[in-house]
Amino acid sequence: MSGRIRTFAEIETDLREGLAWIEERVGKAFRSKSRAKSYLRDVRQVERQLRIYGARSLILNKSLEILLNSVREGDLIGQVIISIRDLGLTDGGLATKIFDALQGPEHAKDETATSNSARSLFFELRLLTLCLAAGLRAESCVHPDVKVWIDDKPVHVECKRIFAASNIKNLVTSARNQLRKQIESEPSVTGVIALDLSRLVTSNRLYVDLTASHTWEDARHDMNDLVRRRHEGDVMKALKGKSIQGIKGLIYFYDHAVFNFERGSFGSGHSVEFVPLDSADISDPVLRTFHRALSPAS
Repeated sequence: MSGRIRTFAEIETDLREGLAWIEERVGKAFRSKSRAKSYLRDVRQVERQLRIYGARSLILNKSLEILLNSVREGDLIGQVIISIRDLGLTDGGLATKIFDALQGPEHAKDETATSNSARSLFFELRLLTLCLAAGLRAESCVHPDVKVWIDDKPVHVECKRIFAASNIKNLVTSARNQLRKQIESEPSVTGVIALDLSRLVTSNRLYVDLTASHTWEDARHDMNDLVRRRHEGDVMKALKGKSIQGIKGLIYFYDHAVFNFERGSFGSGHSVEFVPLDSADISDPVLRTFHRALSPAS
């Protein structure tokens, strides 16, 4: 995930090639009504409508919310699979896990906290591939979701997808408790909690307006400030007390559709921000290296 905006054509190419690669690896095709095929159809519809009829027609589309959700999710999925392919992660078990996660549910409205395996999986795998691409040793686990070694020192990352502001405290508390158990059994662990905030930042507006004077970096800065003002208080409430010893940082992740009125173009933007906690020593080489590993996504 680079800082630049990814076009719908790029998103369609990565998703199409990524899904084909997974089908080849597992020797099966996705169902026509699977989540994978639904996202690809929507991304193709958006790309075609934008190319033929222009951005204005897309904005007026009654299904815009569904289409842009497919673009955001499809972009993440496509980038992750292409990264896995290019990094040479050819474990058949991982391909099967991805295939199964992308079989459903088809629509975002049908996704719940117990059926969001695709989004949760790809959030975890995106963090994994960022670390691997930075040259770090890392692997996907159960608990933690992602395990990274920096100078042979373990960093454990527990990932949570936030569906609603009302559930932030519960999910952060869950991640805190999971990491606390891991740190108690292995005191050398540095704990990190990663939060996917995409549903929160897209809940009030379907896309972000960009201009020459208001770039994606400006929009990211505004949204990061909004996240801190509205939601960081709940995060910190869940992290109060001695129970966070060894938990050194947070990762705020989100993706958002963007529209450049001046250019008449749509695309997809992403943000990954590492936030050290008060208990963290920002000069710690482990934290500094981990922070740098996420920098290409920022």
